[in-house]
Amino acid sequence: MDKNEKRKEIIAALDKSNNDSFSLLLEKKNTNIIELDVLESLEGNINLGILLEKGFNQLEILRFSPGNITSLTNIPQRIKTVTISDNLLEEIELPDSIEYIDLAHNCLKGEIDFIRNTLLTTIQISYNQITSIVNLSESLEELFCDHNLLHSLDLKNTPKLRTLHCNYNDAKFVLNDLPDTLIDTRFPENIIQTDNKKTKTPKNYLDSVRTYFNYKNR
Repeated sequence: MDKNEKRKEIIAALDKSNNDSFSLLLEKKNTNIIELDVLESLEGNINLGILLEKGFNQLEILRFSPGNITSLTNIPQRIKTVTISDNLLEEIELPDSIEYIDLAHNCLKGEIDFIRNTLLTTIQISYNQITSIVNLSESLEELFCDHNLLHSLDLKNTPKLRTLHCNYNDAKFVLNDLPDTLIDTRFPENIIQTDNKKTKTPKNYLDSVRTYFNYKNR
Protein backbone atom coordinates (compact mmCIF):
# COMPACT_ATOMS: atom_id res chain seq x y z
CA MET A 1 0.00 0.00 0.00
CA ASP A 2 1.47 3.40 -0.96
CA LYS A 3 1.42 6.42 1.36
CA ASN A 4 -1.62 8.05 -0.24
CA GLU A 5 -3.77 4.95 0.17
CA LYS A 6 -2.50 4.48 3.70
CA ARG A 7 -3.37 8.08 4.52
CA LYS A 8 -6.94 7.61 3.29
CA GLU A 9 -7.28 4.48 5.40
CA ILE A 10 -6.04 6.21 8.56
CA ILE A 11 -8.36 9.20 8.07
CA ALA A 12 -11.35 6.91 7.47
CA ALA A 13 -10.62 5.03 10.69
CA LEU A 14 -10.34 8.16 12.81
CA ASP A 15 -13.30 10.54 13.15
CA LYS A 16 -11.67 13.02 15.55
CA SER A 17 -8.32 14.45 16.62
CA ASN A 18 -6.09 11.70 17.90
CA ASN A 19 -4.37 13.57 20.73
CA ASP A 20 -4.82 11.01 23.51
CA SER A 21 -1.39 9.38 23.16
CA PHE A 22 0.31 12.74 22.71
CA SER A 23 -1.46 14.18 25.77
CA LEU A 24 -0.38 11.23 27.93
CA LEU A 25 3.19 11.66 26.75
CA LEU A 26 3.17 15.34 27.74
CA GLU A 27 1.98 14.54 31.26
CA LYS A 28 5.32 12.79 31.87
CA LYS A 29 7.40 15.77 30.73
CA ASN A 30 8.71 18.87 32.49
CA THR A 31 6.89 21.89 31.08
CA ASN A 32 10.15 23.89 30.99
CA ILE A 33 11.83 21.68 28.36
CA ILE A 34 13.15 23.26 25.15
CA GLU A 35 13.29 20.03 23.11
CA LEU A 36 10.63 17.33 22.81
CA ASP A 37 11.31 13.95 21.18
CA VAL A 38 8.19 11.89 20.54
CA LEU A 39 9.47 8.31 20.44
CA GLU A 40 6.03 6.75 20.10
CA SER A 41 4.57 6.31 16.61
CA LEU A 42 1.44 8.48 16.35
CA GLU A 43 -1.42 8.54 13.85
CA GLY A 44 -4.18 10.84 12.64
CA ASN A 45 -4.42 14.57 13.39
CA ILE A 46 -2.15 15.94 16.11
CA ASN A 47 -3.29 19.32 17.45
CA LEU A 48 -0.28 21.06 18.96
CA GLY A 49 -2.44 23.70 20.61
CA ILE A 50 -2.33 21.34 23.58
CA LEU A 51 1.29 22.35 24.17
CA LEU A 52 0.32 25.86 25.27
CA GLU A 53 -2.72 24.56 27.15
CA LYS A 54 -0.42 22.39 29.27
CA GLY A 55 2.16 25.15 29.83
CA PHE A 56 4.96 24.13 27.43
CA ASN A 57 5.85 27.76 26.77
CA GLN A 58 9.62 27.30 26.37
CA LEU A 59 9.50 24.59 23.71
CA GLU A 60 11.52 25.31 20.54
CA ILE A 61 12.33 21.90 19.02
CA LEU A 62 9.85 19.15 18.09
CA ARG A 63 10.87 15.74 16.72
CA PHE A 64 8.29 13.10 15.81
CA SER A 65 9.08 9.46 15.07
CA PRO A 66 7.97 7.84 11.79
CA GLY A 67 4.28 7.00 11.95
CA ASN A 68 0.89 7.75 10.44
CA ILE A 69 0.33 11.40 11.34
CA THR A 70 -2.02 12.85 8.71
CA SER A 71 -1.98 16.46 9.89
CA LEU A 72 -0.08 18.63 12.36
CA THR A 73 -2.07 21.71 13.38
CA ASN A 74 -1.63 24.79 15.58
CA ILE A 75 2.15 24.66 15.79
CA PRO A 76 3.10 27.27 18.44
CA GLN A 77 4.81 30.42 17.14
CA ARG A 78 7.84 29.83 19.36
CA ILE A 79 8.82 26.58 17.59
CA LYS A 80 12.08 26.79 15.59
CA THR A 81 12.62 23.16 14.55
CA VAL A 82 10.11 20.55 13.36
CA THR A 83 11.18 17.05 12.34
CA ILE A 84 8.30 14.85 11.17
CA SER A 85 9.69 12.72 8.38
CA ASP A 86 8.15 9.46 7.19
CA ASN A 87 4.56 10.21 8.12
CA LEU A 88 1.43 10.94 6.06
CA LEU A 89 1.26 14.73 5.93
CA GLU A 90 -0.39 16.19 2.82
CA GLU A 91 0.07 19.81 3.91
CA ILE A 92 1.37 21.79 6.87
CA GLU A 93 1.15 25.38 8.12
CA LEU A 94 4.44 26.45 9.64
CA PRO A 95 4.90 29.21 12.25
CA ASP A 96 6.82 32.38 11.39
CA SER A 97 9.49 31.37 13.92
CA ILE A 98 10.51 28.19 12.07
CA GLU A 99 14.21 27.81 11.17
CA TYR A 100 14.55 24.09 10.37
CA ILE A 101 12.07 21.62 8.90
CA ASP A 102 12.34 17.96 7.96
CA LEU A 103 9.21 16.82 6.11
CA ALA A 104 10.84 14.15 3.97
CA HIS A 105 8.92 10.99 3.03
CA ASN A 106 5.40 12.38 3.47
CA CYS A 107 2.51 13.04 1.06
CA LEU A 108 3.03 16.76 0.45
CA LYS A 109 1.47 17.85 -2.84
CA GLY A 110 1.24 20.84 -5.17
CA GLU A 111 2.82 24.18 -4.32
CA ILE A 112 4.73 24.87 -1.10
CA ASP A 113 4.86 28.59 -0.25
CA PHE A 114 7.40 29.81 2.32
CA ILE A 115 6.46 33.50 2.17
CA ARG A 116 5.90 33.71 5.95
CA ASN A 117 8.97 31.71 6.88
CA THR A 118 11.78 34.24 6.50
CA LEU A 119 13.99 32.63 9.17
CA LEU A 120 14.30 29.23 7.50
CA THR A 121 17.88 27.99 7.11
CA THR A 122 17.23 24.30 6.33
CA ILE A 123 14.42 22.73 4.31
CA GLN A 124 14.23 18.95 3.92
CA ILE A 125 11.24 18.01 1.76
CA SER A 126 12.62 15.11 -0.28
CA TYR A 127 10.42 12.18 -1.35
CA ASN A 128 7.06 13.94 -1.64
CA GLN A 129 4.81 14.95 -4.56
CA ILE A 130 5.59 18.68 -4.63
CA THR A 131 5.24 20.46 -7.98
CA SER A 132 6.35 23.97 -6.99
CA ILE A 133 8.38 25.72 -4.27
CA VAL A 134 8.02 29.51 -3.99
CA ASN A 135 9.22 32.40 -1.83
CA LEU A 136 12.34 30.80 -0.43
CA SER A 137 13.96 32.64 2.47
CA GLU A 138 17.09 34.77 1.99
CA SER A 139 18.38 33.01 5.12
CA LEU A 140 18.20 29.59 3.45
CA GLU A 141 21.44 27.56 3.59
CA GLU A 142 20.30 24.01 2.82
CA LEU A 143 17.56 22.79 0.48
CA PHE A 144 16.79 19.10 -0.06
CA CYS A 145 13.95 18.78 -2.57
CA ASP A 146 14.97 15.68 -4.54
CA HIS A 147 12.48 12.96 -5.51
CA ASN A 148 9.51 15.26 -6.13
CA LEU A 149 7.57 16.50 -9.18
CA LEU A 150 9.19 19.92 -9.49
CA HIS A 151 9.12 21.58 -12.90
CA SER A 152 11.42 24.45 -11.92
CA LEU A 153 13.17 26.10 -9.00
CA ASP A 154 13.87 29.83 -8.56
CA LEU A 155 16.95 30.59 -6.44
CA LYS A 156 17.45 34.29 -7.11
CA ASN A 157 16.76 35.25 -3.48
CA THR A 158 18.98 32.65 -1.79
CA PRO A 159 22.38 34.36 -1.37
CA LYS A 160 23.44 32.03 1.49
CA LEU A 161 22.53 28.69 -0.10
CA ARG A 162 25.34 26.14 0.38
CA THR A 163 23.57 22.81 -0.18
CA LEU A 164 21.14 21.97 -2.97
CA HIS A 165 19.85 18.46 -3.73
CA CYS A 166 17.25 18.65 -6.51
CA ASN A 167 17.80 15.47 -8.50
CA TYR A 168 14.94 13.13 -9.47
CA ASN A 169 12.31 15.71 -10.42
CA ASP A 170 10.58 16.57 -13.70
CA ALA A 171 12.36 15.34 -16.83
CA LYS A 172 12.66 18.96 -18.09
CA PHE A 173 13.58 20.53 -14.78
CA VAL A 174 14.50 24.23 -15.00
CA LEU A 175 16.89 25.76 -12.46
CA ASN A 176 16.77 29.58 -12.27
CA ASP A 177 19.55 31.81 -10.93
CA LEU A 178 21.90 29.30 -9.34
CA PRO A 179 23.91 31.10 -6.62
CA ASP A 180 27.70 30.88 -6.54
CA THR A 181 27.71 30.02 -2.82
CA LEU A 182 26.98 26.30 -3.34
CA ILE A 183 29.41 23.70 -2.00
CA ASP A 184 27.23 20.55 -1.99
CA THR A 185 24.97 19.78 -4.98
CA ARG A 186 23.01 16.96 -6.57
CA PHE A 187 21.47 17.86 -9.93
CA PRO A 188 19.36 15.93 -12.39
CA GLU A 189 21.25 14.65 -15.42
CA ASN A 190 19.23 16.84 -17.80
CA ILE A 191 18.15 20.29 -16.69
CA ILE A 192 17.97 23.81 -18.08
CA GLN A 193 19.75 26.48 -16.07
CA THR A 194 18.94 30.18 -16.55
CA ASP A 195 20.26 33.48 -15.24
CA ASN A 196 17.26 35.72 -16.07
CA LYS A 197 18.77 36.90 -19.34
CA LYS A 198 19.75 33.79 -21.22
CA THR A 199 19.62 30.03 -21.11
CA LYS A 200 22.92 28.22 -20.71
CA THR A 201 23.77 24.87 -22.19
CA PRO A 202 22.77 22.44 -19.45
CA LYS A 203 25.34 19.76 -20.05
CA ASN A 204 28.35 22.06 -20.30
CA TYR A 205 27.25 24.06 -17.30
CA LEU A 206 26.60 21.08 -15.07
CA ASP A 207 29.78 19.34 -16.16
CA SER A 208 31.72 22.39 -15.04
CA VAL A 209 29.92 22.51 -11.70
CA ARG A 210 30.44 18.78 -11.05
CA THR A 211 34.14 19.06 -11.95
CA TYR A 212 34.51 21.96 -9.55
CA PHE A 213 32.89 20.14 -6.61
CA ASN A 214 34.84 16.93 -7.30
CA TYR A 215 38.08 18.88 -7.17
CA LYS A 216 37.03 20.82 -4.07
CA ASN A 217 36.12 17.66 -2.13
CA ARG A 218 39.44 15.89 -2.70
